[in-house]
Amino acid sequence: MTSLSQSSRDRILWLLANHDGKMERSGLRRRRGMRYALINPILEELAREGRIKISLRKYGDIVSLVKHSEADLFLDCDWNCPNRNVD
Repeated sequence: MTSLSQSSRDRILWLLANHDGKMERSGLRRRRGMRYALINPILEELAREGRIKISLRKYGDIVSLVKHSEADLFLDCDWNCPNRNVD
């Protein structure tokens, strides 16, 4: 995977996180500035990984972040994470 596609993945996840976790596919595409042919494979890959869910609607598909358990979030968190519990 190239760094360009990785940054596109990160930017898509960031956009979703900053829009209450969900957006219409067309709005996401516009904000990202990508054509459907470029953004769809990235969205499909994120959906296969379980990072996002794509809900097919009659008037615009909805792309939403998948909420993970606190344990999953802890595993993704580095040692400087402000939510890390230290006992």
